[in-house]
Amino acid sequence: MELSQRATQNQNLSQIQKMSQQQILSMKVLSLATDELENEIYDFAEKNPALEISKDAYSPEFRKKKSKAADFDTLIDRTADNRTSLYDHLEFQLNSMNLSQPEHDLGIKLIENLDSAGHHILSPYSFVDSSDYELGENLLKKMLSIIQNLDPIGTCVKDVSESLLVQALGAAEKNDLALFILDGHFDFLDPPRPEKILRKLKDFSASEKNLKSYDDSFHSGHDFENLSVSDVEETLDFIKGLDPNPARNFGDGSPNYVRVDAEVKVLDGKIVVSFPEEELPSMEISSEYERVCESRADSESEKANSRFVKQSIFEAKSFIEALDYRKSSVKKAALEIAERQWEFFLKGPAFLKPFLQKELASVLKVHETTVSRIANKKYLSCNFGVFPFGYFFTNQVGGKKVGEGEGTQKNLSQNEALSKESVKFQIASILSEHKDNKKPLSDQKVADILSERGIKVARRTVAKYRAELNLGSSYER
Repeated sequence: MELSQRATQNQNLSQIQKMSQQQILSMKVLSLATDELENEIYDFAEKNPALEISKDAYSPEFRKKKSKAADFDTLIDRTADNRTSLYDHLEFQLNSMNLSQPEHDLGIKLIENLDSAGHHILSPYSFVDSSDYELGENLLKKMLSIIQNLDPIGTCVKDVSESLLVQALGAAEKNDLALFILDGHFDFLDPPRPEKILRKLKDFSASEKNLKSYDDSFHSGHDFENLSVSDVEETLDFIKGLDPNPARNFGDGSPNYVRVDAEVKVLDGKIVVSFPEEELPSMEISSEYERVCESRADSESEKANSRFVKQSIFEAKSFIEALDYRKSSVKKAALEIAERQWEFFLKGPAFLKPFLQKELASVLKVHETTVSRIANKKYLSCNFGVFPFGYFFTNQVGGKKVGEGEGTQKNLSQNEALSKESVKFQIASILSEHKDNKKPLSDQKVADILSERGIKVARRTVAKYRAELNLGSSYER
């Protein structure tokens, strides 16, 4: 028997990056939603005596009174609200309808997105997300209309004025002047005095006539010049007969809400970004603990106490640094989103541009996973509603010519990039414009029309996006 021994040595080289405790804490805080962060601040301040809350949106006295009031309410009303919730009531009606699966799925999302008043929490357009969303603009409008007209009519809306408009449109007898006021001129009702409303209507009519783009058909059905106070009074009575809170008779269910991290407004044609941070408490290191830390420790007990104080101060400073990092990162991300997606904020969801998380990571000089944490449960409000940060990250599809070359077509790098959602919006618009054609448009014809508009998209891409919009082929249509 021969015995042989062979020794082998394998050398593996791997790079391991270990995160410090400060980095771990920063990443944890960065991932929190604003309401979660507020709870984390109070929990940390309660556990760490070196950390003091120096400024609070609510004074301690107010919080104490608020807490006592909540306790009292619990005592006098121990029974839960057993009324049917708005969600259950709307879902029951939706389930009884003959809807396709995509229609039903979107309907459930829209209902889940309502607060106790029946208003949208996030903008409905946030469900038209290119990363995982297969329903388009036309389907969204259809399902909004369906749910808005369920019982009670006037929920699944942006605000009170839209709720009243939905109710006015569904009334047995229409009031054209009420429809005009509720459709974008709700401020005419402030104050609700007939004489002042009449003056605003006539001033509006005069200003429109001075515009070069004035169209005589604009005021069809609205003879503002010949309106009388009695006409306005009749309209006011009609509006007063509508219900500003149609969801009042239903249980609250689980309270749903989000706290926005950034607000984008358009002022005089310019985009302005603000950050509603005043509601979060501010913190500082306890002056008493700093004094103890600087004092001399002689005895063993004093030394042990000093070590505890120093550790507490170190942890408190680390937490404050993590909060500052979160604040800075969210601000930078929101400002970059506003800059990249400026057309969206000026013109609407159809103008969403391609923007990848890795592009933001490059700008902020952080890892792409850090951008994911920044976007996680962070929300931005604008004229079109409330959107999660992640909504503004979308892939690039094709390109749009922004000029003509000298006899040659410009390549994609020279074109204006288009997002997937923007192209889908164009496809839906084209099919809607030609819905009454005797011969429905083929996918190739849609691609040709897009090409005429300067958007280069292949026929198979049109077919794919049309399917995602839940729109049938030319044969099915």
